[in-house]
Parts: sequence; C-alpha cells; structure tokens
Amino acid sequence: MTDAVLNELDLTDLVLERVDLGRIVDHVDIDRVLDRLDLDAIVKRVDIDVIITRVDLDAVASRLDVDAVVQRLDLAAIANQVIAELDLAAIARGVIDDLDLTEIARASTGTMATETVDGLRAQSMSADRAVSRLVDRLLRREAERASELEVSPPADDTTLDD
Repeated sequence: MTDAVLNELDLTDLVLERVDLGRIVDHVDIDRVLDRLDLDAIVKRVDIDVIITRVDLDAVASRLDVDAVVQRLDLAAIANQVIAELDLAAIARGVIDDLDLTEIARASTGTMATETVDGLRAQSMSADRAVSRLVDRLLRREAERASELEVSPPADDTTLDD
C-alpha cells in the first residue's frame, strides 16, 4: 500500500512546493564548498583538445587589439635573437658562391687597365705638345707646327675585286 501511495504522489512537485531553494542557497557557505573541491582532479578530467576544437579562433582573433600586442613586444630583443640565430657565415658563402667574383675582378681590372692606358696616352700627348712648344721657343720658331696626327680613314674593302 505504501508503494501505491508513493506512486500516486508527484515528489518533484511536492519538493518544489515545500522547499525554498533560494533560502537554502543563501545559507550555503560557498568558500567552504570550494575548499572541499579538488580542482586538480577536475582539471585532469577535462579534455582540452575537445575544448580547443570548439573555440572559434577567428572570433577570438577579431577581438584582439593587434596594436596593443605589438606595443608590448620588445622588437629590439626579437631582432637580436633572430640575428643571433642566423648563420651569417653560411649566408655570406652563399652570396659569394652566387657571384662570379673571378669575372668581376677580371672586368674591373680590365676597365682599370684601359682607363690607366688612356690616361697615360693623354698625359703623354700633353707632355709631347709642351716639349714641342718649349723647343719651338728655344729655337725661336714662329710658326706653329701641327702636333696632331692625321689619321687616314680605313680603306673601303668593298672596292676590291675578288
């Protein structure tokens, strides 16, 4: 008979009508409840990978203040760290390997030699004119001589018969 009575009663409804949950919560010492919790055990049971897969990273990134993040960075320290990790010797060897230093030296040496010879020729011609003028004065020559070489144009090979 007790079972029949209990089956007829709606215990949930009865508890909700008779129990004042607000009054109970007001009397609960939350700090004491938290002190009794083993947070390490709770965290160990949490599957972080599942949580991360549910995070909308685009939404998180859109909320970031990038300027504030950049201002917090020590760019000089980062640059120094990057430079310290670079293999500068290997980079220099790579650059040197990519350059044809032999050709550069040959070209620059040839250019310098040509410029030197041209300069010496010009100085030699000036010195020759100066000596000629000096000799003309010493010998009291009054008419100037032509000091320029007359160069004939090259022969035209097209007029020759084969």
